[in-house]
Amino acid sequence: QRDLFHVFQDTWVEQLEKRIRAPRSRVRERRADFLMYEILDICTDNLRVVTRAYTARLNFLDDQFKKDLLYLTEDDKSRWFNEVGILRLQLAVVSRRLRGLQRILRRLSDDPDLTPVLFGYLQDVADHVNESYEDAVHLGEKCTTMIQAYEHAEDRAMDNANLEQQNMQAKQ
Repeated sequence: QRDLFHVFQDTWVEQLEKRIRAPRSRVRERRADFLMYEILDICTDNLRVVTRAYTARLNFLDDQFKKDLLYLTEDDKSRWFNEVGILRLQLAVVSRRLRGLQRILRRLSDDPDLTPVLFGYLQDVADHVNESYEDAVHLGEKCTTMIQAYEHAEDRAMDNANLEQQNMQAKQ
């Protein structure tokens, strides 16, 4: 079974190869800096797919928390809590990668050797990187909020259980 990393690793190479081999390919017709743009564009597109996948998964987990928390077993609750924690850590890595791309794009925009036409293309890529970065940061914050909500709900459940136990003891 292949993990997501290897799927993306192969697909970006395949996507680039497809763009190069296409009839009247701009990648073949233009300078090497356009090839660099294409690579950055494909990487950025793949990171946008990754952030969308995290969004979908967190929305699912958030819905599960809101609807089913009372009905989940302790093992299910523990898995939910652990998964949200792992997602938060993974999103921090995605955010760091996106910040790295932001730095690369800033340096490229300052490079006097790039063709003026490429600046427009790079701005489009920068917009997508910034959007993905903002999404990844927001999702990381959402993970933190979800974890806090879970802990608060668990504390309330414990308080209610303790209160019930005290009431039972008082009745005896």
